[in-house]
Amino acid sequence: LSQEYGDEADWQLHIDYLIPFFQHHNYIKVDGKPAFCVYRIGHFGDKLQPILQLWEKVAIQHGFPGIHFINTIGNFVYRDKNTRDVWKQTPELQASFHFRPQLRDGFPEEKELTSMRDVVTPVPEAPQ
Repeated sequence: LSQEYGDEADWQLHIDYLIPFFQHHNYIKVDGKPAFCVYRIGHFGDKLQPILQLWEKVAIQHGFPGIHFINTIGNFVYRDKNTRDVWKQTPELQASFHFRPQLRDGFPEEKELTSMRDVVTPVPEAPQ
């Protein structure tokens, strides 16, 4: 399936749709920031950072201290060749988690990823 991420007008429509959910009292927040998971960051190309920056700005305009963006880690880090570079070059991604259906035993090749910012779930050690 083709993954298209539109232009700034589309990103604005999307964040405008999300804001009411973020404002709900039951929505999960980290330090007052709504938590938002981004799936397969390697698909976004050069659009990821401008999208996240726009959404952060809009969230602040609505009274939030920002958005707590979370990267999803799964086996696609091997398929989406630029995932690691995008992750390292996107400081807006403040945390990460393992996508359980794709969790490999140990992720031994991913060991360096545990040194990234605020990894929520550390990569387990490879089985002996």
